[in-house]
Amino acid sequence: MKAYYYLFSIIMLTLSCNSKSQDLTESGKGVTKINEKKMTVKIFNIPEYEKKLKANPDYTGYKTKENVLVEQNYMLDDQHFGGDYNPKYVIEYLQTEKFPDGFADFYIFNKDGILVQYERYFDDIETGVWKKYNREGKIINQENKDVNYSFSIADVILFSKENNGNLSKSGSLKRSYDDEKKIYVYVIEWVVKDEEKPYTQGFVLKGDNGQIMKSYRKDPPRIKM
Repeated sequence: MKAYYYLFSIIMLTLSCNSKSQDLTESGKGVTKINEKKMTVKIFNIPEYEKKLKANPDYTGYKTKENVLVEQNYMLDDQHFGGDYNPKYVIEYLQTEKFPDGFADFYIFNKDGILVQYERYFDDIETGVWKKYNREGKIINQENKDVNYSFSIADVILFSKENNGNLSKSGSLKRSYDDEKKIYVYVIEWVVKDEEKPYTQGFVLKGDNGQIMKSYRKDPPRIKM
C-alpha cells in the first residue's frame, strides 16, 4: 500500500509541474468556462478521497469557495457492486462539478485516478465538447454537442437576463428540431413575478443566431398542494 501511495504522489508531482489540474475562468458574459488546455492533466486524488471516506463513510463531496459543488463517488465491479469501498474492486471514480450558473462538468477516471472521459451538461442538456482520453492524457475521441447551435447556451442565458428572467437560476431550456422550418431551435420559459399578475414568459429562438421566432405568455404553473 505504501508503494501505491508513493507512485501516486510521483504522478501527481509530474503532472503538477506541467500544469494545474483545472483552471476555471469567467467568460465575458459571466458564465463559468473551462480552460481546455489545462483540463487534460486532471486526475482523481485517490489518497485524499480515501482519507475523507475513512473520516466519514458517508462522504460524497464538498463545496469550493467559488460555490462550486463537487460530488465524488466510485464504481465497483459487478461482483462487488453496491458494497463498501475497496480500492481492489474499483473500476472507476466519478466526479461532478456543479457551477452556480447551472452548468455541470462530469468526469470519469479509471481505477488509477487518470481521467478517461469528460462531459458537460446544462440541466439535462448535453453541451460543450465531450472528450475521451488515453492513459497519457491525449484526446482519442471528441464530439461537439453544440454543432447545431452557434448561439450558445451562455448566449441564451444572457438573453433571458435581458428579458426579466435568469435561466441559470430557474425556468426551462430545451433544444429541438423544427421539422416544418428545418432548423434547430431553443424553447425557453421562465416565470415573471409581475406585481399585478405573475406569468410565464416563453420564447422560441433560432439555434444558429438567437433570432426570436416566437414570443408568448401564459399562466404560471400551478403549485400542487
